[in-house]
Amino acid sequence: MAVDVEKHASSTKSTTDSARNGSIVEMTELTQLGYRPELRRNRSMLTLLFQSLAIAAIPYGEGAPLLTAIYGGGPLSIFVGWMMVCILDECIALSLGELASRYPTSAGPYYWSFQIADRGKIPLSYLTGWTWMIGT
Repeated sequence: MAVDVEKHASSTKSTTDSARNGSIVEMTELTQLGYRPELRRNRSMLTLLFQSLAIAAIPYGEGAPLLTAIYGGGPLSIFVGWMMVCILDECIALSLGELASRYPTSAGPYYWSFQIADRGKIPLSYLTGWTWMIGT
């Protein structure tokens, strides 16, 4: 009986740790990249959504384009413009999300460009890193 309880406790602990740190496949991929998984993955979809909206800072960049759209085309141009921007934003988010899930490192975009490029990996990743650093 005591052995069964001990086995159940150890299996529950490993299941909980696996859920916090990611799946076994993700842990294997991180190990192949030379990293040890240390961070807990405990953010919900809503948390990620609101963090991305906070990073985008939409209200700060809305002043001049909104005024131009109101004078230039009215509410219809604003609505169609927002829909186009949302669709294109979603395309960018999906492609970056796919890259981030394939190469989950803290280096981010410059590591992705290094892994994906066929020629000129080092100059391309250097340029990407500086562009992202200056741009954000």
